[in-house]
Amino acid sequence: MRSYPATIPVIAEPVPQELPDATARGPIHQVAPDRIQLDVPGVGRVLLRADGAASFDLAAGATEDDAAWLLGGPARQARRILDGRFALAGAGVTIGGRAVALLGRGASGKSVAAAALARRGHPVLADSALEVDAGGERPRALPTTAAPELWPDVLGLLGLSEDEGETVRPALRKRAYGFDAGSEAPLHAVVVLKRGSDHGETTIRRLPGGQALSIVLQATAMWPLVLPVGVGPQHFAWAVAIAGAASAAIVVSDRFDENVEAVADAVEEVAA
Repeated sequence: MRSYPATIPVIAEPVPQELPDATARGPIHQVAPDRIQLDVPGVGRVLLRADGAASFDLAAGATEDDAAWLLGGPARQARRILDGRFALAGAGVTIGGRAVALLGRGASGKSVAAAALARRGHPVLADSALEVDAGGERPRALPTTAAPELWPDVLGLLGLSEDEGETVRPALRKRAYGFDAGSEAPLHAVVVLKRGSDHGETTIRRLPGGQALSIVLQATAMWPLVLPVGVGPQHFAWAVAIAGAASAAIVVSDRFDENVEAVADAVEEVAA
C-alpha cells in the first residue's frame, strides 16, 4: 500500500449517509455545525469533528490504497479547514531553500513540473495540496509528500518508466514517483501554470499584489468548505499574508508542445 505521511487518526464509529443538520451540501461534502463529512463514491465516507475525532467507512470493493488516498488527501485538507488552517491546491518544491507553489487548473502540468524540477535536484514538498502556515513573520510551506502523481503519457518526457512508480489507487492509472523530500521553508513564490493552444514559446507574466491575492483565494484546497465552516475571515487573512510575502507569476506554455523543461526553466527564473 502506498503510504501517506500524515493520514488522520480514525475512531471505530459508523458514518451516517447524511448529516441531518447539514447547512451546506456539495457533490462530495456535507457541512454541519462543527462537522464535515466527505463521501467519495467507490472509496468511502469520512466524518470529521471539530473536537479532533474522525470516523471512516470504506466502500464495498474499495482497497487500503483507496483509504490511504482519502484519509491522507481530501480528508486531511478538510480537517485543516475545520481547524481554521489552509493549503494551496497545487504542488510545491524548494529552490535554493525557499518554497515555490505550483498552481493551476486540472491538466495544467503541476505534478509534471514538480517532477521535472525534482529531477534537477529541487526537493518536493507536496503534490496536490501545499500546506502553508501564515501565522509567523513569513508564511512557511510545510512538507506533506515527495511523490508527485503522474499519468503514463508524461513519463517519457521525464525519463521515467511505469514500473518505477507506486500505485495511487487501483482505479487510476496514475502512479506516484518518489523524489528527494523538501523541508519546511519560507514561501517565496506562487507560480500559476497555464497551457494554451498555439501559444508558441513558454512565457512568464509577473503579477501585482492585488492579482496575487485573488489567485491565492481561488487556489485554496477545498475552498467550497471555507464559508460553510465559518472560517472566512481566517482564510482571507491567510491569503493576504501569502500575497504580501510571495512573488507571483503566470507561466504559459503551448498545449501541444513537449515543453516540460521550458516550464521548469521558467519556474526557476521566477524563483531566482
